[in-house]
Amino acid sequence: MPRRGRSRSTYRKRLMTEVLGYTRYGAQGGDVGSVVTAQLARQFPEQLVGVHFNGIPLIGPLPPEQEQIAEEQVWAKKLSDYVATERDYFNEQQHKPQTNGFPLADSPLGTAAWIVEKLKAWSDSNREQEPAFGRDQVLTNIMIYLVTNSIDTSVWFFRGYIEDQNPAGQGVRGAPPGRITVPTGKVSLPREAPPLDPPQSLIARYYNLVRYTKLPRGGHFAFWEQLAPMVSDVREFFRALRS
Repeated sequence: MPRRGRSRSTYRKRLMTEVLGYTRYGAQGGDVGSVVTAQLARQFPEQLVGVHFNGIPLIGPLPPEQEQIAEEQVWAKKLSDYVATERDYFNEQQHKPQTNGFPLADSPLGTAAWIVEKLKAWSDSNREQEPAFGRDQVLTNIMIYLVTNSIDTSVWFFRGYIEDQNPAGQGVRGAPPGRITVPTGKVSLPREAPPLDPPQSLIARYYNLVRYTKLPRGGHFAFWEQLAPMVSDVREFFRALRS
């Protein structure tokens, strides 16, 4: 976890420019990585050739309800339903991490149940009782946490995330407000979590959206679920930005 006052985007920028020696580079993100990628674009736009997202954070408010177009109204309802039914895990881990962390660390079966439930709920699975991945893939993912004894650490990460927020909760400390001007690409997957998949019209309001792709299948774990089309879209996006 970065020290207080140092954002993940600052460390990423130093890695690319000071350690690896790139003067310009691109970034791709989903989930927490989407926040880092957005902040790189906000804080260091002169260094970013482009940013690509599978999940993208909405960095501004919704228009007033009377000004929302139909797809924005539908998304606002999906977002409200998601927060009411699926976001409890986030609030618990962020505000009372040890309530989850200690019992999960003490129970391999509990760790497996916690992870599989998320893999099932957030993936685009056509199997009623299983995630969209093979059993060996799921077991490997679970064992990474068990063998390294890091399930508790992964829960505390959510509490640490608060330290990266400003008092208003609008992104990483020190990041300037306003529209992101760096060329932006977005892949929309049908089973992505609503907070990370706003409609194209809202993305274009707050980002310099130059490429928008809708895939017919896929969920939150984009590269795990839809590796070939995701890699293809990233390549095509950045290939078009080469000077």
